Amino acid sequence: MYRIIFFFLIFGSPCLRAQTIESFDKSTSIPSYWEGNINQFQVNSDQQLQLNDNKAGTSSIYFNSIIPNHSSIFINAYNIEWQIKVKQSFSGSDNNNSRIYLMAEQSTLRGTMNAYFIQLGEGGSGDAIKFNRQEGISYTPEIAGAAGAIASSFEIRIKVILDSTNTWSLYVDYDATSDFELIGSFVDPNLLVGSYFGISCKYTSSNASKFYFDDLYIGQPLAGSDPFIDSSLMFIEQANQHDLIINEVLSDPLPFGVDFIEVYNNSDKTVNLKNWQLANLDNYDGNISNHKIICDDNCIVYPEEYIVLTKDSSNIQFEYPASDRMRFIQMEILPTYSNAAGTVVLLNDSNLVIDSMSYHEDMQFALLGSGEGVSLERLHFDRPSSEITNWHSAAEKVGFATPGYQNSQFNLVSSDLEIAIIPESFSPNNDGFDDVVNINYNFRKAGFVGNISLYDSYGRKIKQLVNNELLSMSGTFSWDGINENNTLSFPGIYIVYFEAFHLDGEVEKFKEVCVLAR
Repeated sequence: MYRIIFFFLIFGSPCLRAQTIESFDKSTSIPSYWEGNINQFQVNSDQQLQLNDNKAGTSSIYFNSIIPNHSSIFINAYNIEWQIKVKQSFSGSDNNNSRIYLMAEQSTLRGTMNAYFIQLGEGGSGDAIKFNRQEGISYTPEIAGAAGAIASSFEIRIKVILDSTNTWSLYVDYDATSDFELIGSFVDPNLLVGSYFGISCKYTSSNASKFYFDDLYIGQPLAGSDPFIDSSLMFIEQANQHDLIINEVLSDPLPFGVDFIEVYNNSDKTVNLKNWQLANLDNYDGNISNHKIICDDNCIVYPEEYIVLTKDSSNIQFEYPASDRMRFIQMEILPTYSNAAGTVVLLNDSNLVIDSMSYHEDMQFALLGSGEGVSLERLHFDRPSSEITNWHSAAEKVGFATPGYQNSQFNLVSSDLEIAIIPESFSPNNDGFDDVVNINYNFRKAGFVGNISLYDSYGRKIKQLVNNELLSMSGTFSWDGINENNTLSFPGIYIVYFEAFHLDGEVEKFKEVCVLAR
């Protein structure tokens, strides 16, 4: 059997990860992140999780899967799928059955709590697969399969999907070798949030070793793909420079807080971060140093996915409650990043620099007073990490950081014009809406050197934004309204004067207008 870890959802493990695939084939012992009645279970010779008791009882094992809080404003960002294979070598009854808890409020399974679970086995001969919603002590079957379908020994695969509309859908493969078929769906307008996944078995002594579980998956819906085949690694590709980019940096955390680095997959590749590293630059010789492994197991990053790297995920999620908990990798330790200035370096498993970003406290929005607890966000994925104007303080309305989701200051500017001002009116109040004006340029050929100056309506120069910089053929510079005195300019009309000189003597000059509003 095949097993690949796609980011476990476990507090306290070396890496806090965003998906789980488990086929129990890594060792002969139960993986360490499981808790509960571990002594009543084993990993057998067929690499299955098996109940292994010798007397009647009820045994449960579980782990904290940290399912995202669907009451958050980001509810539409989440779709969750669960898969598991179950074998029971007996006829079910009230005293011989299992429950698969998808979302449970507490680890003491089968108690009084809020939960969603699938029950396999019941009294009589009409045993059916039932999806139950439990609130307090009572539970209700919301979806039920065909009566009698699991009345005797069975081996089946189960799939459940919870989508962003709070719709639960139950699928079953009754012979564990075919395609899933939809059993039923229901909409739950009052979703009960719980973070524990678990398996609970109730049994008589004669059936105390006849429960088997395998091929567990928790993560994003797989759209029909099978995560348990050997070819599943074939889609992994080698990342080139800037395929993954540094997208957000918190180097000056709140008191008792921790740093985080957010990475974004700006490519169409699926990349494995196993043995990738974060590092910094040595203050004395400028060499890359202080290398720290991101994860030493398979850590998969999909195209257009955000990943948050930190040494204390729970701290970041506490300080920034809107964090996307599905996007964290908890490292044992981060490189040391100075509060005031430093360089973040991302290296692949061959020690090749994939991206780097140098920061300084002066890059924070000047009117904040202090950058403590405020992350620097990238404005545009395709603009260089080294470009200072491609970074801005995170907006106050999002709590000054956006770990795991789109930056509050993100602005995908584009234009076919040679010079374009986007937006024409901006309001630099750090509310996350039009906080900067973007000066977008697009030349016919390479080799221009540029200057950008800003003048007020009286013709007074108030900011030298770009000074004799070698330009690419196209790009963007951003202005946050701060003048040469490091204060916010007054509301009004400002002239953007863009000069470009080519080595062959060609000169281009542009005057455009932007409006600073409050």
